[in-house]
Amino acid sequence: MSKKNRAVTERWFIEGVLELTTPTSLSNGDDDPLVDLPVVVDALEGRALLVGASLAGALRAYLNEFDPKAAEALFGGGRGNNDGAQSPLIVDDALGDRPEIELRDGVSIDPATRTAKAKERYDRQLLAAGTTFDLRFELVLTEKDNKENNKEKMKAALLTALQGLQQGKIRLGGRKRRGYGQCRVTSWRAWRYDLATPEGVRGWLAH
Repeated sequence: MSKKNRAVTERWFIEGVLELTTPTSLSNGDDDPLVDLPVVVDALEGRALLVGASLAGALRAYLNEFDPKAAEALFGGGRGNNDGAQSPLIVDDALGDRPEIELRDGVSIDPATRTAKAKERYDRQLLAAGTTFDLRFELVLTEKDNKENNKEKMKAALLTALQGLQQGKIRLGGRKRRGYGQCRVTSWRAWRYDLATPEGVRGWLAH
């Protein structure tokens, strides 16, 4: 049986500039010949890269502290929930400046003894404070959302998440408990397109 396409009624676009206020570890966990935990960069331009899935995970975790249902409304079913809805929020990968790198070393900790493991040192690259990223989100609303009164829940959840970013309450990357990954958004821009109107469709296509 074929599935019907979602009847999209509105599309919201939100853009902002995120600035790192402390050094931040944005690593994909891959090894590098020169460093154990390199930062992620765009393969074409060599610019710092904040992966959309990583940012979405941080936003979802923040929302989940207040209201798990709000987090699910905005990001869909959680891991292991095969019956959960599709996420209505699209979080794009964000490109930043050409990276200014700081290098920190560390040691692996034995969880049983809480002491450093012998001969298990590693190097970690950090993006310097002041690095900026251009954020872009898209919220997709459907006829079903209107019928089930989900639209207001999604908008409220999105507002809470964006306020968390603006107020510096959401941290990114690894070693957040060590003070890494603090950030804030310095500006927002938003567009709403009503796809039930010709003007809204033309605006969305032009966007």
